[in-house]
Amino acid sequence: MEQQLIACARELFEGVPGSAQQKDANAWLMAFQTRDEAWQPALHVLQHPPRVHDHLDRSNMVATGRGQVLAAPVLVAMQIVRLKTVQEWTRMTGEQRQFVRDTLLSLLGVVCTNDKSVLTPAAFRIACVIIADIIVKSSREWSTWKHNLQQIVDASLAQKSVMGAIMYEEILASIPQQIVASMHLWTPDELQEVIASFKQEQEHVMHFARTVLSSIGILDPLLSVATCENEDMAQLAAEIIADALASISPELAGSTITEVVCYTAHRLLQTRPLIFGQTTTITSGLEGTDEASQTTICRGLSRIACSLAINHTATLLSREMNEAMTRMNFDATQDSFSSAFLEYLLGCSSHKDIEVMEPTLEFWFFFLDQSTKSGSLWHLLTSVTEQEHVVQLLGRLVNALIDHCRYPRWFVETQELTSDDADVEAITAIR
Repeated sequence: MEQQLIACARELFEGVPGSAQQKDANAWLMAFQTRDEAWQPALHVLQHPPRVHDHLDRSNMVATGRGQVLAAPVLVAMQIVRLKTVQEWTRMTGEQRQFVRDTLLSLLGVVCTNDKSVLTPAAFRIACVIIADIIVKSSREWSTWKHNLQQIVDASLAQKSVMGAIMYEEILASIPQQIVASMHLWTPDELQEVIASFKQEQEHVMHFARTVLSSIGILDPLLSVATCENEDMAQLAAEIIADALASISPELAGSTITEVVCYTAHRLLQTRPLIFGQTTTITSGLEGTDEASQTTICRGLSRIACSLAINHTATLLSREMNEAMTRMNFDATQDSFSSAFLEYLLGCSSHKDIEVMEPTLEFWFFFLDQSTKSGSLWHLLTSVTEQEHVVQLLGRLVNALIDHCRYPRWFVETQELTSDDADVEAITAIR
């Protein structure tokens, strides 16, 4: 039956659409999944995913280091196990339940630590939903479920893989839905007991989630995504970082916050070639990025830089920040990190795209406004050289804003704007 399952699954996904063979394969699978003996072949496929080698058909396969995994049979087997756990779980013996549970945990362990290509994303999500369903229906007899999941996540993190964290999130996110789907199995009192038992796990789950996020280091991956070729992903990552920086109160002094500000600023300054319109080889994969994509990335970088500058100016301009950057071997053409970061913001203000420029206006207003009040940020620029540089930089900022206000060159050339008023003609250069 296992070979028939594999053959029909391949015919269903790889066969000629609408053919008699495909219809027969679908009919056989629909009948097979309702039979009691469907458990064993389906679980065996998940225990030993079928593979083929290079000399066979490559369609609908997932590449692995040990050959090609046939994606269709694995997906169909996972769907059968999902259907059987929904319909027959309460009628199964304890040994049968444990066998199903152990098979899925073993498969997820392989995916999260060694070979994530064994399961397609769809099959991976179904496996997580099945585990969530089993947790809901068997939380009493499976009291070690948190420990079992944590073992997989820890092993995944040890391999510097985020698949374990993704698995954990998928399972937790599915639990509320599985509780709703299983309500018919319990009396009202039993339902309240189930809900109460999961509420008690809230603190443990949140602590574990924070531990996972801390272990994988979320800032660095987000900064990498913010400069990737996928415009939607880059924009979303930039918004997450900017909002996170805005939510961190500058009054919360601490080495961790200073480290976050320092590292974010350091990574931003590595993208100066992008902001200043130079060819960049700093960010891998951007060498062939078109101008429109680079502009989208610059919009996100400008948002991050402005959020950092507006909410953490005192930290950015502090002597400690300059010293920290020196320890990080910061190499800038400016006299200090503070000057280099202000130059970066000026680069955003001078960018030809209005959406790159606009976010910086709030910072410059904030900076100048604060500089006119007692206890201003000006005193943080400790050297005369820094202060002179800022004065010169503000002059260049005014010129950049004037450039943005001019008519486009093509408009002036095509319209040949003239005036009979001598005063109007006197500002032709500015116009």
